Amino acid sequence: MDHYSSDDLPLRSLIQHPRQKRSVARVHAILDGAVAVLLSSGTAGFNTNKVAAVSQVPVGSIYQYFPNKQALLSGVLERGVLHSKALMWAVLEQGRGHPLRVTVEVGLGGLVDLLLPHRSLIAALMGGAAFVGPESALESLETILTDLARAWLEGNGHHDLDRSALYVTLRGGIFTFVKWIIEQPRHVPREEFLKSLSAHVADGLERAVL
Repeated sequence: MDHYSSDDLPLRSLIQHPRQKRSVARVHAILDGAVAVLLSSGTAGFNTNKVAAVSQVPVGSIYQYFPNKQALLSGVLERGVLHSKALMWAVLEQGRGHPLRVTVEVGLGGLVDLLLPHRSLIAALMGGAAFVGPESALESLETILTDLARAWLEGNGHHDLDRSALYVTLRGGIFTFVKWIIEQPRHVPREEFLKSLSAHVADGLERAVL
């Protein structure tokens, strides 16, 4: 099991943000329980009573932090994304000084390595949580990748960005990326997928630079 800290607590999904160490541990226990239930029962059998039993946390405590099971599902993905943020940035930094397309391919390859082992969990999450909207399961991933892209571009001297182009490029890329992770289509092998998506994203980022 991954070691999570207060920095990995989901921000969008929580009703209140725990401050004490014990409360932080309780929220992570709830999320760990949610993961276990998702993997064993899928979204069809997912409910807070099962999460409470697995996590050994009262149902009332779950609702103290998460308003409903959709928020709990979103919290699972958000925690995973936040936990991976530093790793994604480190992978992206490896491409500094190289052509943008190469950098993007390195970053996407690292993201594949991070998420592919959790394919079953991601598929379960996408089946039970909202796919779009401010409380969607992908909102934190979209926000973090947008922040990473903006920080990387600004770090390379590009401070004036076309926000519309950045939005379309990243949202479209994220949808395609997650769909490929879940489906693993045989006719689109990993290396070909990375090259095609990297070219698409790099072209979009170049258009986003004013």
